[in-house]
Amino acid sequence: MSDRSIFITGASSGIGLATASLLIVEGWKVGLCDLNPDRMTETFGSKANIYKASVTQFPEIKAAIEDFAESSGGKLDALFNCAGILDMRMFEQTPIDRCMRSATSTSREF
Repeated sequence: MSDRSIFITGASSGIGLATASLLIVEGWKVGLCDLNPDRMTETFGSKANIYKASVTQFPEIKAAIEDFAESSGGKLDALFNCAGILDMRMFEQTPIDRCMRSATSTSREF
């Protein structure tokens, strides 16, 4: 059993879900965050701390990470940001508001 803890965003599918599955088996204390908490609850039940939050909403994600760190004895060994939306287009075809949303949602400090 590990005494390590990790908080994973984008954990209801894909790489985030696979990473959570692996680390739970390895014995990590895992905090999972996504806009779809039902999928994480169905998959992991009580084996993880599950949060519904958007990484684009600073107060939401900050509260989730702080709660998880507190539940982990005040520590957080790793943060894996796997949340995102795949935009399949040339950069110059991306609307400026989409670019700004991405830039402003990730530019804050705790």
